[in-house]
Amino acid sequence: MRTSTFIFLSLFVAEAPIPVQQPQQEKATEAITVHHSPNPSEGYLWQDPKTKWTGYKWAYRTEVRNNLDVPLQITHFGGYSYEKGKGVTEKFFTSAEFSKWYDDGDSTVDGWIPAGKVAVNAEHLNTWSRPAAPPPLKLTYTAQDSAGNVYHAEEEIVFTPLLFRYHAGDDPAEAGLWADPEFDDRSWETTNTWFQPINPPKSGWNGIGWFRLHLVVDSTLWNRPLALNVDRLRGAAEIYLDGTLLAQFGKVGSSQRNEEGYFKENNFPPPQYIVFRKTDHIIAVRFSNFFFTKNYPHASQGFEMSFGDLSSEIAKTARLKRFMANTQILLTVVPMVFGLLHLLLFLFYQRAKENLYYAAFTLTFGVAVFLVLEYEFSFVTNLRQAVFVIDITDETAVFAFIAGLRFLYAVFYPRLPKQFWLFLLTAIALCLWLWDRPFYPEDYFDIFVILALVEMLRVTVVAMIKKKDGAWIIGIGFLFFVVGGSSIFLPNLGILSMSMMPTIAVFSLGLFGLLLSMSVFLARNFALTNKNLEAQLIQVKALSEKTIQQEREKAQLEAENARKTKELEEARQLQLSMLPKNPPALPHLDIAADMKTATEVGGDYYDFKVHDDGVLTIAIGDATGHGMQAGTMVAATKSLFNALADEPEPASILQKATKALKEMGYRKMYMALTIAKIQNHQMLVAAAGMPYTLIHRAAGGDVEEIALKAMPLGSFPNFKYEQKKIALEPGDTVLFLSDGLEEMFDPQGEILGAARVKELVAETGQKPSDQVIAHLKNAGKAWANGRAQEDDVTMVVVKVTHSAQLENQAA
Repeated sequence: MRTSTFIFLSLFVAEAPIPVQQPQQEKATEAITVHHSPNPSEGYLWQDPKTKWTGYKWAYRTEVRNNLDVPLQITHFGGYSYEKGKGVTEKFFTSAEFSKWYDDGDSTVDGWIPAGKVAVNAEHLNTWSRPAAPPPLKLTYTAQDSAGNVYHAEEEIVFTPLLFRYHAGDDPAEAGLWADPEFDDRSWETTNTWFQPINPPKSGWNGIGWFRLHLVVDSTLWNRPLALNVDRLRGAAEIYLDGTLLAQFGKVGSSQRNEEGYFKENNFPPPQYIVFRKTDHIIAVRFSNFFFTKNYPHASQGFEMSFGDLSSEIAKTARLKRFMANTQILLTVVPMVFGLLHLLLFLFYQRAKENLYYAAFTLTFGVAVFLVLEYEFSFVTNLRQAVFVIDITDETAVFAFIAGLRFLYAVFYPRLPKQFWLFLLTAIALCLWLWDRPFYPEDYFDIFVILALVEMLRVTVVAMIKKKDGAWIIGIGFLFFVVGGSSIFLPNLGILSMSMMPTIAVFSLGLFGLLLSMSVFLARNFALTNKNLEAQLIQVKALSEKTIQQEREKAQLEAENARKTKELEEARQLQLSMLPKNPPALPHLDIAADMKTATEVGGDYYDFKVHDDGVLTIAIGDATGHGMQAGTMVAATKSLFNALADEPEPASILQKATKALKEMGYRKMYMALTIAKIQNHQMLVAAAGMPYTLIHRAAGGDVEEIALKAMPLGSFPNFKYEQKKIALEPGDTVLFLSDGLEEMFDPQGEILGAARVKELVAETGQKPSDQVIAHLKNAGKAWANGRAQEDDVTMVVVKVTHSAQLENQAA
């Protein structure tokens, strides 16, 4: 499977283009000129630092010069890429993009170039996954002066391909020399490593040869482990890096007798480890395929080579192998199970021959799918074995469709139609022709399969039109199968293009849909055969079983409800036991707290701890959701608070707690938490995803918001939490809230909101703490106006009654 990536221009990829209509291009003049340097551009191996994509880069610089004595505005610019003389890519941009990207020269805002000045883009590049080269690129520019005169200029940039140098044959005395990086290979011809029989290397191909690639490596890739991928290898190869053997596939031989061929259709075996330590390198490949050349001269020869990030390639290979192994098991086991089941049904009741034909269809189809995946994704790496597997696969697949067609004729035709024998003779002839031609184009095979599918579909549609019993079941299955089969066969005919995993997923869905529909159809027919004889017995039995089942389900439901009620009550009591029975009594602080859960087990939490030095630590939190999962998170947070409350910094408590919760492995469960420490007239506070802490200032009656935005606990183990230090004066009131009050809904669906909560605090902030809570609760109840509470509501209020220093002096 070839993979090529062409990035038209770096500026065209960085932002989505604004499609504009290109103006009428005037005759080219010398008013503006375009210059690329270097031209042609030579490619080198590089790696995108963000995506880790490794390929070849052709970098160049583009200068657009204004040769007039008046300013010019570039109104439109863009480019065409060419393949085989035809433009295949066309994009145009406006003057705003020109000023953005051509910013290394004298261009100004909105695409204006001053008189006699030049605009420069130094970051033009083209990238390609193979060392060949992107097609030539022509950049075109349309300019206009203030008088409305239009000017046009264009220039082509050519990219020098990185081609292998090739030498036919294999002189053992020269072998070491041909891998030597100092060897002068300028007399060798340049060629691709993957060539067609109609277009072999000019010096010929007799089964063995050498390929040398002069590779320039970007300095950012020096001394970094990379992956060397060798794909579509049908033969044996020795790969040398700067004269040292790097990898070996099979065993290169001087003839078919002593050659051990290797087969690698796609990049599934582990990639080869390679490290570049300088700029210039020589990769030499000694390649032989005598067995392949002699027996299959009609097929494509050679190999393909690419590079990638080592860790990414290893992970991709492992992921794809695991995916394909699981797919192979799934697509084999399911048809086999269906087939064996209906084969047993036929053996027990041989008059129902449709079970035999269905079993033949599913069993042969399962074997064919298994073998396709076996060689297609390099589970078979021996070339001779791969040839045999491919031959068996073609024959098995052909007769799978013959068996499927025979099944449909058996269920919908009273007698076997004559066209079946035509399909059977065609299948036999195709199998004889395909044998030992595993690498021929599969057009004949695909055409036969499509014709067989069309006939199977025709038989089903006619049966549905004639309203034959159960035909619609198979019709639905064929609808799935036609869609799934199209994802396999249409790409082979060049009609459709899909990547591997979606193709396999669509095909699997179609196959399972067909198999299931056929099996359901047969099961339905079997059931209808006995329906009349067993109808009354089944009805009585069904009624009895239904009554018994209803009574049983009712008893089970009542028992289950009682058990859940008891468990929820126990969980609620456990949660309440974890909360402080009473707020701590401190001489200079008036503290009150209240929590009302939305369900039996809530997700809110608050706690206090008074330390020996008189510091008060306060915690208030809100776990994800509510119910048993939230109760579990509250219990964990309670334990962490007990263990970490002595930490002097609230931010440190949050950082250690989030790491601990992350390590506990709770999935999609988080805890929002605010930690505050109050000592004398100072408060340190840190928050993890909680609503803002509010402070009612006694001096002016203002309500302050302490904004600390951060992720909830359990999100990221190394998240850095910030904290704030706030001075508190006598009469100040601090309010800690969960989000339940702010997000309380009225009957019309409007939430109370942070602004209204702030107004409520301003109204009552001068009162004692318990009255503040009572006022907020009454306001929330009035706002809901009978609507059920949807989230837990928790409030902790701390009021500074007088200076702690005065209290200490009095003591």
